[in-house]
Amino acid sequence: MPGSSNGVKRARINESGISQKGNNGSTSQPSKKSKIVSETSKLSDTDAKILTELEEKFLCKHPQEILDFFNWAKELNPKEPTKAFYEVNKLELVGVFDYLAGKFENMQISEKQLLTHYRFLTDLPEFQTLIVYDGGRFGYWRDFPEEAEPLLVHIPHKDEHFPKLEIAGTSNLLCAIYFLLKDQAHLEKYAKFFPETADLNGFENLISDAQKARKKKAVGKAMHGVGIWVPVKNDVGYRPVTDSIASFKKDLITMGTTKDDAVKEKMRKKIMETFAYIQMGNDELDYGMGLEFGHDLFISGYECFDKMAKNVLATAYRLLKRENFGKILEAQMEIGRRRENVSVIES
Repeated sequence: MPGSSNGVKRARINESGISQKGNNGSTSQPSKKSKIVSETSKLSDTDAKILTELEEKFLCKHPQEILDFFNWAKELNPKEPTKAFYEVNKLELVGVFDYLAGKFENMQISEKQLLTHYRFLTDLPEFQTLIVYDGGRFGYWRDFPEEAEPLLVHIPHKDEHFPKLEIAGTSNLLCAIYFLLKDQAHLEKYAKFFPETADLNGFENLISDAQKARKKKAVGKAMHGVGIWVPVKNDVGYRPVTDSIASFKKDLITMGTTKDDAVKEKMRKKIMETFAYIQMGNDELDYGMGLEFGHDLFISGYECFDKMAKNVLATAYRLLKRENFGKILEAQMEIGRRRENVSVIES
């Protein structure tokens, strides 16, 4: 069963301060650089096999931290690790964690169903939901499927259209717990959810550094707020979709909500002009333009843009050699973005 190795009583979590057991059973101390940073030990054969299996099943590379975090959850709640943090805003581990917990073992589900398990309406292929709570969700953001160090991103549930994504940390999933608790007056009462070696004061810097790094790396101004990344060389690879993001967003909202056929036709023509501009950008190797345009259409959440979003994004993923994102997109569109239950297990 995936994730069934219980040899590690105190899991390793990179950048978390979770202690590591050496061969002699002793506990190593956090590095002097930061109490929330610990060296990640060599990947075991068992863990390597599980990570390979996850990549084959979910079409994205997963960091070792995801296994370390799950081991920590199992230590907190051996019987039901996916609810180990439920006391924190009814938080549950979902998606890949359901797979690691063996919840699919006696189920007959297709590859596409697995890819869409806990994939919400506005979850782009770049985003993979891993944690849900009563106010939103957290997941990994990857700019390309093989990315070894994804970012942790938060999305509030309240926004059905144009949700604002926020960088919530590194691939260390303890950042999600801290992110929810950081404004609590008595954070120390939740210390049990963190390893003894974790310095809670250090998480703020970890999150801030991740946000700054993303701002420096990202190109463009996609409406979701975390930007995109594409290779740009000699000013070739990306160009802005529009001179006015606010105006373009307003057009999308108008098109998505109006019941006036004349207004809808006017907006359709404007958006088709932008689409033609995107095709020109692709011809001139500015593939990032189409990627950003597709992101904007997709996260708008309006059904009238589904077909165009799918076509634009599928082309962008092919041109950028991110084919697995295209497969995830295809699965989501085929099974349905607007299905009532995002969980395959409960549907």
